[in-house]
Amino acid sequence: MDLQINLEQFEKTIDNKLGTILFHRPGFQGIPDEVLHGDGYTVELKNREVVIIDIYNPSSMMTKVIGEDFQRKAA
Repeated sequence: MDLQINLEQFEKTIDNKLGTILFHRPGFQGIPDEVLHGDGYTVELKNREVVIIDIYNPSSMMTKVIGEDFQRKAA
């Protein structure tokens, strides 16, 4: 599933103490239909739209993203 996300539609909350980043749609209430778990993050969907992006371990997530990018460039 390819997700296209316009972050301008989200509010961002950063917890400087924990280093977590939360993107959420203003006014979203209720329980998501689906939760996608990744390495250091979760993405929550309601009616096939992203409503929450919770990055709870940004260093782990970025290490994986940067590592994959370096591997592609080296190939």
